[in-house]
Amino acid sequence: MTYSVNEWARKSVHLASSLIPLIYYFGFEDRWSALAVLGSLTLIILTAESLRMVVPVCHRLYLQWFSAIIRPREQAARFTGASFVFIGASLTVILFPKPIAVAALLFLAIGDPAACLVGRAWGRIRIINAKTLEGSAAFLVSAILVTSWIPDIPLPVKIGGALAACLVELAAFRIDDNLTIPLVSAAVMVALNGWM
Repeated sequence: MTYSVNEWARKSVHLASSLIPLIYYFGFEDRWSALAVLGSLTLIILTAESLRMVVPVCHRLYLQWFSAIIRPREQAARFTGASFVFIGASLTVILFPKPIAVAALLFLAIGDPAACLVGRAWGRIRIINAKTLEGSAAFLVSAILVTSWIPDIPLPVKIGGALAACLVELAAFRIDDNLTIPLVSAAVMVALNGWM
């Protein structure tokens, strides 16, 4: 199956967001240094998003530059998925221990695009909201594999977090899953880690 430029471009941006947890893990000693950078980027993105929603010339430029990666509903007066990636990343870094936050953000950056691309290419068994069993399996497997190198989280905890992230991706919440996937999966891993 072939993909539109839109979907490939969107998923490329998603995959690029894996730089956020990797830079956090390897480049910063503490969460507050990382948050200073991440929070600043989030503020810039939210400011740009707000401007394009109220200033016509900004809206036209936004459509001209980003039309390949935005969905029709994101062209209107609402924040895009990219904004929710940065909001979710900032909140996850603030609320959770570093290894947990890194794992949860990798679930989103790698698992979500894997689910979409595999589900669209090879998905045959529909389960929820037109999503497929094959896509969900790709999410789960890729999420576990991409966090296998993180030494501070036991494997059962990673599996539980990846499963929680996968279930959130399947659900049809009104809240953007770029926000809910890292927050819910991180909370589940913290809970599981406390029980083990």
